[in-house]
Amino acid sequence: MTTKFPRGNALPKLYQEVSFNKERDTDVAAYIATARPSRPIHMMWPHKLRERANMFLKGFPGQTMYAVKVNPDETVIKTLYAAGISRFDVASIEEIRTLSRLAPKAKLYFMHPVKSRKTIEEAYKKYGVRAFSLDSEQELHKILAATDLAADLELFVRIALPESGKVALPMSRKFGAHTDELPDLLRKCRAVCSSLGVAFHVGFQCLAPEQYAKAIHLVKKAVDKSGVNLNAVDVGGGFPTEFPDMLPPPLEKYFDAIREALRQTGLDKLEVLCEPGQGLAASSGKLITQVELCNRGIIYLNDGVYGGLRDAGKGVSMKYPVQAVRPEGGLSAITAPFRLVGPTCDTVDMLTGTYELPENIDEGDWIVFGNTGAYSQALRSDFNGFGAADIVYMPDKGE
Repeated sequence: MTTKFPRGNALPKLYQEVSFNKERDTDVAAYIATARPSRPIHMMWPHKLRERANMFLKGFPGQTMYAVKVNPDETVIKTLYAAGISRFDVASIEEIRTLSRLAPKAKLYFMHPVKSRKTIEEAYKKYGVRAFSLDSEQELHKILAATDLAADLELFVRIALPESGKVALPMSRKFGAHTDELPDLLRKCRAVCSSLGVAFHVGFQCLAPEQYAKAIHLVKKAVDKSGVNLNAVDVGGGFPTEFPDMLPPPLEKYFDAIREALRQTGLDKLEVLCEPGQGLAASSGKLITQVELCNRGIIYLNDGVYGGLRDAGKGVSMKYPVQAVRPEGGLSAITAPFRLVGPTCDTVDMLTGTYELPENIDEGDWIVFGNTGAYSQALRSDFNGFGAADIVYMPDKGE
């Protein structure tokens, strides 16, 4: 029996439906042996999404909202919503429109600190969004004007944090009120909103739980200086996934650090939120690519940084776990370092560093990248005509 697995709708022009045999193809290697895909395949395991969601719902000392931007695929959203994630961090009006259709009873938080007046107005008046983030007085004025001085606004002031070497990518270079600006901005927001919160982001792929504690103590100092009453604190994202060169402590250590810092500062009496994206979705996906040429220590793939591997290129330079697959066997147990490059004619289309793969890997073999459930699908482009990819939802074992 062949089952049609529904396609993702986040990027409809790029995705096609893929036939998949549930009884036989229970893992990636078996799927490759059967389907022998000639273009990139995003594979998603919904049960892994549910497991990760359950970890946050049970362990985090507050409310969990999913950062939609990391993977807006319909099945991902529906799976998390059904698993109990009822709050979503949205960063665009298109995400709001999508969530209003897929999760109509969910609470949406418009956490992009800079928005157009038109999108603020549509979010508030058409979709009932009340929670908005900001990091400047100018943005506050925009929100007030676009909502006609609404009295039921829930405002979150985003604070910039000092940079740390314990994250893969700092998140305060573009957004965040500086600590000397924060007290005055908090006072101005307090006067015009029904609920006031502070939000921060410790950085993408945070490897040190204490960074959350430091940020919470910094928030406490700023709030005390402002003299305002706070209703909520959003500790943002940054919850990590395990990668070959990034081995973070267990997720529970992050929850414990946050819980203790909240207790020490008295902020545990407020509503507490987090907005994981990578930490929720990454481990639920893999990306199958095929080797098109192997020459001079370089492997040319049918996908790259303009496709599903952007975070493996310059900038973020993530090192994904990889697996070489040759269904008929014969891959060498001896490995060698290879540079991996994508299919476009742009020389920037190269993955950072080298990857250890079988020394006899060759054209027609497949390379599977792990932990691609976050960003990989969402960042895919059609640059140079290489955007086409398929998506398969893998069945739970025992289904």
